[in-house]
Amino acid sequence: MGKKLITKNNYNGFVSQENNKLYVSGSMILSPGVKDILREKGIGIVYGEKPESADGESSSDVVDLESSIVNMLKKDFNIAEGEDMDSIVAKVLKKLDHKGGFIHGK
Repeated sequence: MGKKLITKNNYNGFVSQENNKLYVSGSMILSPGVKDILREKGIGIVYGEKPESADGESSSDVVDLESSIVNMLKKDFNIAEGEDMDSIVAKVLKKLDHKGGFIHGK
């Protein structure tokens, strides 16, 4: 299996919402530009697997998609929380669900 390249365009999806860190496993490569962005934003870089959460499930296996979308909208698109944010998140989740059943249990 190939490695994932983490760039300035996709890093938000890999940042832990719990502790504002990006865990870099052996299957990931960070671009030089994203390292600079992470430092500027105060996001820690941790080389190694993310520790398991309190419920015993690996946090990398349990993706909080909604939080990732909200984080991306705030940081990359400067959209403030409110009705617009809620509407956009709902539309994205609906679109993802229709594009292959990515959202289970919603």
